[in-house]
Amino acid sequence: MRSQNKDMKILMIEMGISQTQLAVLSSVHRATINGIANGRIVPSIDQAARIAKALRVKPQDLFPESN
Repeated sequence: MRSQNKDMKILMIEMGISQTQLAVLSSVHRATINGIANGRIVPSIDQAARIAKALRVKPQDLFPESN
């Protein structure tokens, strides 16, 4: 059930970066990045903004729309 927005995992693959690298770039703990990527953690607004900035996208482009 993905929307047209690209999710975080696909963006990471396209950029060729690992969860550890994204954690460093975004200043978000690697375990949190893993939880977000696997749908176990909902990021805070601040975390979403930092991850989006690291991935060079808008925060709303990171996460599938919820119905």
